[in-house]
Amino acid sequence: MKQKIVACLGECNIDMSIPIKGLPIKGGCTHTDRICRGIGGTMLNVVTALCRMGIHAVPLTFLGSDRDGDEVVGYLSENGISDRGIVRCRDYMTGNAIALVEPDGEKYWIGIREKAADLHMKLETSFQEICEEADALLISGTVINEGKESRSTAYHLAKQCHSRGGLVFLDPNLRVLGNKLTGDTVEIFNKILPYVDVLIPNEGEVKMLGNDEDAKRAAMNILDKGVGELWVKCGGRGSFHISKEDYEYFEPKQITAVDTTGAGDSFTAAVIYCSMEQKSMEETGKFANEYAGYVVTRYGSIEAFPGRETVEKIKKEIFGNH
Repeated sequence: MKQKIVACLGECNIDMSIPIKGLPIKGGCTHTDRICRGIGGTMLNVVTALCRMGIHAVPLTFLGSDRDGDEVVGYLSENGISDRGIVRCRDYMTGNAIALVEPDGEKYWIGIREKAADLHMKLETSFQEICEEADALLISGTVINEGKESRSTAYHLAKQCHSRGGLVFLDPNLRVLGNKLTGDTVEIFNKILPYVDVLIPNEGEVKMLGNDEDAKRAAMNILDKGVGELWVKCGGRGSFHISKEDYEYFEPKQITAVDTTGAGDSFTAAVIYCSMEQKSMEETGKFANEYAGYVVTRYGSIEAFPGRETVEKIKKEIFGNH
């Protein structure tokens, strides 16, 4: 059987996750016993998870011509991940992100990304060629919300993939102050949404994009804009699936979270995997919650993702032997 191919457009960061007891007062100090440094960013997190699930995922991104970019390329090589869609850029840097993680696992993000190369991705010929071969396209919304040239690239690739019958997945990945979207951000999302088959937001994102404080009503508003279906991540309260035809809520696995970094990305990867493997809605909801539940019990992002052996164990628990 031919291995499924998913092209993944988005950001790639060097992530630093720092557990803290609490935020210090201005001029004060807090202490920690560790720092987790690794490769991250929604796009590469999803690529890594999909590859461990048996999907051939290909990253499409720009990296700086810097040591951080070298580290990312080295990571791809070490893990057998294709670098066909990697473009090195002298004018911009590879992104960085710092997560301050509180005892309940929730975090404060600091993005060192205002000059990140992935925000300036042009419509490369290699991107178009990879999307022609792919069964699906994932777009991380960072390159739409924060991007410059990259938002235009995301739009054209979504349109290309959708027009040839491929599935288009979008994780909004909105990081905005005050949960308020600017007019141009709303405009570009509304332009792309008709080409999106599966939107995978969290509750805050669905409310912003659907312009309603009720998550279910907001999701319905988004469906009216042309999206095929939504999987909405509700953190410790599980998730729900909604389309024009149905609605179903999925209970979370009862676990103790230590770090929620990468949880949403792992959920996104699980939904994409299940779509590629034509799993049922019930199987998808259970698998995505189980997989994300595993990740939040460990520190870091990619470092917390299960290896292939554990992935197979989770698959067997949810899907049995088929």
